[in-house]
Amino acid sequence: MILGDFHPSILHVWNTAGVACTLAKWTNKVYGVHTDVYAMEKHNHFGHITYGKPRPETGGRFYRFALKNMSGFDIIHIHGLSDFVYVIKKHYPGKPVVLHYHGTDIRRRWNMRRIHWSQADVILVSTPDLLKGAPERAIYLSNPVDPELFYPNPNTHEVDPDSALTFRLGAVELAKKLAEKHELKLCVHSRNKKFLEMPQFLKQFSWYIDVRRDNDGKLLSRAGSSGSLTGLEASACGLKVINADGEIRLKLPPQNWAENVVKRLHPIYAALME
Repeated sequence: MILGDFHPSILHVWNTAGVACTLAKWTNKVYGVHTDVYAMEKHNHFGHITYGKPRPETGGRFYRFALKNMSGFDIIHIHGLSDFVYVIKKHYPGKPVVLHYHGTDIRRRWNMRRIHWSQADVILVSTPDLLKGAPERAIYLSNPVDPELFYPNPNTHEVDPDSALTFRLGAVELAKKLAEKHELKLCVHSRNKKFLEMPQFLKQFSWYIDVRRDNDGKLLSRAGSSGSLTGLEASACGLKVINADGEIRLKLPPQNWAENVVKRLHPIYAALME
């Protein structure tokens, strides 16, 4: 619930995999609070900035712009840019800062980044495996999937039931083995689709093989994980999703519906304003 009649305004800085835009959009949609997203146009390669406006500033100019203009917001939600938290706290010591980690920026790196995350008022992680080595106060917040963009294909009868997709993310050989095991016709594609093109592209297939490796070569999307955001989006489009351990997910878990994610996030925001 919003505290009394107070509607906190929330600024998201950076937009890893489009998560900030989805959270900002649905926080505004569900609670009616003012939200915005600051992210560089230069790094909007896949068109993930779907809420707010891409900023033309780059490098230090972008951070100075964000720092100057965040004064009008009640809560600052930083995505991955953990070293920026210290700067914000130096300029706005009383302003609540949420630090949201999304993957390789923190996986197996909690100790070396302590000086960064220790400054944040709230620490969020987007997948449960990121809690390993995390401080006790870190909170797992499920990745949100926007149902206005990703929804089931009404024409599944037109799609080959044995068609499968995977992306070149460091684990193609494993994807091929999983496809062979399930007698699927596998399409291996480069990850070069624009974000708003992805729903229709995914709907050309009946299966998605969700296998990938991180920057250290470690296999992700295994049993016990939530899977990749692309895998969750594929589930929302009605595809069957196979993870790296061969488990099959038949539908998007309710915890990943965007509305449910922001309903879990909003009390965290509200507590910061008490």
